[in-house]
Amino acid sequence: GVALAKPNEEVLRAGIEKSDVVHILMPFPLGRAAVRICAEMNKPVTTAFHVQPENVSSHFGLQKSKAVNDYIYKNFLKGFYSYASYIHCPTEFIARQLRSHGYKQDLRVISNGVDPAFTPRRSPKPAEYADKFCILNTGRFVKEKCQQDLLKAIPYCRHADKIQVFIAGEGPLEKRLRQLGEKLKNPPVIGFHPKEELADIISFCDLYVHPSYAEIESIACVEAITCGLVPVISDSKMSAAKYFARDKRNLYQAGSPRMLAARIDYMIDHPELREKLLHEILGTCGEDAYMEPDIRFDYGCNTHTGRNFYANYNCVILDVAQVKIGDDVMFGPNVTIATPVHPLLARERKMRTRPDGSKYDLEYGKPITIEDGVWLAAGVTVTGGVTIGKGAVIGAGSVVTRDIPAGVVAAGVPCKVIRKLTDGDYMGSLDE
Repeated sequence: GVALAKPNEEVLRAGIEKSDVVHILMPFPLGRAAVRICAEMNKPVTTAFHVQPENVSSHFGLQKSKAVNDYIYKNFLKGFYSYASYIHCPTEFIARQLRSHGYKQDLRVISNGVDPAFTPRRSPKPAEYADKFCILNTGRFVKEKCQQDLLKAIPYCRHADKIQVFIAGEGPLEKRLRQLGEKLKNPPVIGFHPKEELADIISFCDLYVHPSYAEIESIACVEAITCGLVPVISDSKMSAAKYFARDKRNLYQAGSPRMLAARIDYMIDHPELREKLLHEILGTCGEDAYMEPDIRFDYGCNTHTGRNFYANYNCVILDVAQVKIGDDVMFGPNVTIATPVHPLLARERKMRTRPDGSKYDLEYGKPITIEDGVWLAAGVTVTGGVTIGKGAVIGAGSVVTRDIPAGVVAAGVPCKVIRKLTDGDYMGSLDE
């Protein structure tokens, strides 16, 4: 179950009084007390929409009742969100739901993001699973997450004998899931894992299955995709996760274990498709590429790295347009690769409104190419439209706004060529 925090008004008033702006997450008793106190004290408030009405109605088995869920939307608005001018929405999916239920606030769509522990990598399977096709699901063990559909699907699979299921999480339905799992030839591994352990499990699994009925964003699905797993996702109308599907082969009919089984068999029978879909989702990544956490992408699918690519900590790649990174390229810490381009005139940068009420601004992208053997030292920023030639070295803190030729040392703001690299720069073999 879920335990809701009880508001202590004395503590709330003391904290709010010292604040310039208050961000409140949940529309339950603690949050409702906080927004009322902010209104009394004339403190500006922002809120976030992280609880889908279906998450509440599922406790009573009514998650598919439109009347009940519509009432919860109205209750949330009247008792909580009406006090705020801004609402943080993790996805455009939930922003559309709010607009359709009469929410007039400024809705800002910002993903919750992925923890730095989850990065693209593959690992060998543990010996006990070496001959198994490993399927992962992650999420709280509650009705709307529908993990039972995955367990019910496995007996329908032609490859059932070789499938090993991992269900990562915790919650009130754990006993029920274990009972279902006992019927499988290969009992599922069920339980909670710290994020580092979960990342290790993702790294050796073959497929991620997300059967959830209701999802505002599905960070669990994003984590799996970020680490390199191709997903099979329920097509539920109440879930944002379905938008991560590359095509219909990544989707199955919500609530249908038989159709899920067919999708799983198809993925097992077509390993080349899993590889293709992964590259379409994440772009391409050369052999022995390694990126230290924290690394951030705009899209990921527009970034293509060569062999032996290395990125040190806190790399940011804004790949609105294509980013090509060659073989044996090295990034120092805090490197930014930024393809987006925005208007120079302030009047053109203003937010615009679509007919459906959603906000957007003008933006386009220019591709970036970083050729083989380039070294970007700490804190380098590369802007859209730039090509850095083979073997070039870019000094720390530089801002690269124009093409840099091959085989040179360049630095500065803006970055300029300082000199050519010569045999005199040879440091000797580190193996000697």
